[in-house]
Amino acid sequence: MRFMRNGLSLNSVLALYSIHDEKACTSKSIGQRWIILKQTVHTFLQGFEVRGYIELVHVPEDKRNKQIHLTQTGRELADTIVKKLHDMELYAMKRMGLERMRTLNDSLALFITLFRDGSSDTDE
Repeated sequence: MRFMRNGLSLNSVLALYSIHDEKACTSKSIGQRWIILKQTVHTFLQGFEVRGYIELVHVPEDKRNKQIHLTQTGRELADTIVKKLHDMELYAMKRMGLERMRTLNDSLALFITLFRDGSSDTDE
């Protein structure tokens, strides 16, 4: 992916996507949304902070968590990345066509249902 050329891993791109979209983004919400280990999230957030992409703000109600806010530089980067991802999604969807997209959505919904069912079977 082109983002890798800018020194961004897939996980860090997903994190930027979350920070861009969520009003009250935390490292915990990023980890839960994308199923990324807490330490991994911490590592690339440190890198974002050093590069000046984000600032971490203490949450008065929860001393253990910090909200992640994009700086102007971070906002510009995230806007570019999110737009590119949306453009790529639209390109793929147009090329696939409406019927294939419906089939894909139906298949993914079934997969998620079966995946969740399987997790209850393996808990025993």
